[in-house]
Amino acid sequence: MERMVSARKQNVVLVFGVFDGLHDGHQFFLREVRKLGNYLIVSVAQDKIVQEIKKNFPTYNLAERLKMLEESGLVDQTVPGDTELGAWSAVRKWKPDIVAVGYDQTPLEESLREFIKKEKLPLTIVNIKPHEPARLHSRLLRKN
Repeated sequence: MERMVSARKQNVVLVFGVFDGLHDGHQFFLREVRKLGNYLIVSVAQDKIVQEIKKNFPTYNLAERLKMLEESGLVDQTVPGDTELGAWSAVRKWKPDIVAVGYDQTPLEESLREFIKKEKLPLTIVNIKPHEPARLHSRLLRKN
């Protein structure tokens, strides 16, 4: 479901992720991100991008992951991610005030910082601390 936002009247926060099953770590992340603004948009990685980055396909397909997030009540809007790494279409379209990144999103953060600098965007990146990463990382939960 796409809802247009007035980015200047609201503090728009954007996050990127796979969200392959909505575990406690994801929920903690989204609750912390929610504190940064009043409109939260989640860009959910395409299946082929997940395979490219993580070298395996997600357990849940894109439609299922979008639905899980929408039904969680933790986000205002979900959008499918780009089909090409580094396109940053969600940043271009939604013009967020803040992009929040998780502790395990270092390559994404580095690429985003380059994009922001190149485009001279007035955008803040905020790092969210992990919530029990040794127990709740998706990679570890898949093994159980």
